[in-house]
Amino acid sequence: MRIIAPTVLILLSLLSCTTLEVVKLDFAPPVNPLTLVHISDLHIRGNDPRFSEAARLINSSSPDMVVITGDLFSEAGRLDNLGWFLDQLVGIPHKAAILGNHEYWSGESLRQTREVFESRGWNFLVNETVDWDIKGRKIRVFGADDYLSGRWSLKDVDPQTVDLFLIHEPELFNRIILQYPNLKHKLFLAGHTHGGQITFFGLPLYLPRGSANYQLGVYSLNENTLFVSKGMGESAPPFRLFSNPDMGIIQF
Repeated sequence: MRIIAPTVLILLSLLSCTTLEVVKLDFAPPVNPLTLVHISDLHIRGNDPRFSEAARLINSSSPDMVVITGDLFSEAGRLDNLGWFLDQLVGIPHKAAILGNHEYWSGESLRQTREVFESRGWNFLVNETVDWDIKGRKIRVFGADDYLSGRWSLKDVDPQTVDLFLIHEPELFNRIILQYPNLKHKLFLAGHTHGGQITFFGLPLYLPRGSANYQLGVYSLNENTLFVSKGMGESAPPFRLFSNPDMGIIQF
């Protein structure tokens, strides 16, 4: 048994899916479409060359907006690695990020995490909105605090005025739609599930709490749209099986 378990882990690591998929989606109006890049669940552990390649792909898409929907890292002491990645995203005028559950679990300073983003021109949203004026269009973005470990709230926000909701756990999509049944035609972006991370030819062996009935891709509820990213990194164990990392390039 002592030999078999490490052998299985080694074989799974060799089979790990590491190629970054680019998911292209089109939710744009007929006039003044904008390019939005959505990434999630970095779980950054070091200056990994995969993140440099991701930054190259993001920059080459010439996005108007980049958003990150949480789980930036899994452990404390990774803020320098996070800054290293963010510094590679250049020439992007509008950028926003939110927290996931792992930032809370890591014990890392949330104040210092905010500073890493804001010192680089990012909006770091914790139950906050930001208004962006892009190519003649006004876009209001709401970033929720983490659903599982934070204190998410729309108390000071009129959701009808929000165009783009950034959430970490997809279950919050259900909660917001249930709480505001008249909400229509809004776009929600989430992560958290990793697409299952370890799957049997796409069938997840496990989905974390907060996933609700969502695994990956596009869903619709009450005329609102949710896109769930599989994320870019991995939580424990540190590999993927039949669930490649991804990023979304969205016409919005």
